[in-house]
Amino acid sequence: MGWRGPTARRWLLGVLLASVVCACGREEKEEQPARRPTAVRDVRRPALPQELVPDEHGRVLVRVDARGFHPSTIHARRGSGLTLLVERIEASGCGTEIVLRDLGIERPLPLGERVSIPLVVDREELRFSCAMDMMRGRIVGHVDETDRPPTEPSAGSTSAPQRSVTTQRDAHSANGAQFERTNQESDMERNRRHRMVPTASIAVACALGSAACGRDASAPPSIAPPPPGTTEIRIEVHATGYRPAEATAPAGAPVRLLVTRTTDEGCGQELVIPSLGIRRQLPLGQAVPIDLTMPASGRVRLTCGMDMYEGAIVVR
Repeated sequence: MGWRGPTARRWLLGVLLASVVCACGREEKEEQPARRPTAVRDVRRPALPQELVPDEHGRVLVRVDARGFHPSTIHARRGSGLTLLVERIEASGCGTEIVLRDLGIERPLPLGERVSIPLVVDREELRFSCAMDMMRGRIVGHVDETDRPPTEPSAGSTSAPQRSVTTQRDAHSANGAQFERTNQESDMERNRRHRMVPTASIAVACALGSAACGRDASAPPSIAPPPPGTTEIRIEVHATGYRPAEATAPAGAPVRLLVTRTTDEGCGQELVIPSLGIRRQLPLGQAVPIDLTMPASGRVRLTCGMDMYEGAIVVR
């Protein structure tokens, strides 16, 4: 039969169909695009502030996570009260405790709880950290309200342009330089007026009061003697509180407290008598006189600016 028989024709037809199927399969493979890798969803933490100023009540919320304190820089007016509301939002990291070494404050931070820390911004800078001193922050005390850098607007605000931290620092530096120039100009004017005082007047003044002229300028100011019949009570302020913590005085009698702060540790930089509305700054190593009149009965409570120290003058 050769190649012309039905068997040969069926065999040739099968070979032809197989060739066509293989060719189609190759074309589909070549046309199929390469499979793209599955995109990984970028899940990021919400942005936390790095610099803030207190609200109208003098409070600042500070959140603590594994990366550190947020905000890490707080701007406040020097001499004003400030309350830190510290909340630890992550269990990882070393933020189980906050430490303010300058004020002798150490507070544990339970997870998810807000810890209130009242203090007074009494210096140019107060630093805070974790117990291991690995996460750090600072409170910058500004002398004047205009020396404080502008606050960064919230994310949802559309009325004010967004300002970066760099812009805030530049504004802060510019305000600081202007404030320094103003102080220098004031000092120059003051020195000019002093040079106008006649030399003869200075000589006469020194001759009349040689002791006053020879007195050290760094010496503390003299304290005027108390009125007759005044009870004088001396109190020292230590890192742990007042010594003595309690004293007595006659009912209705005038009393003079001579309060001396002996250390920079603790929160004794200020003395407060709440019932009489008295608040006095206590320079280190200087006796500060505080005159008051005792009530007819009861006691006069003494405390520090953070309301942590306890003392009293009791009517006897």
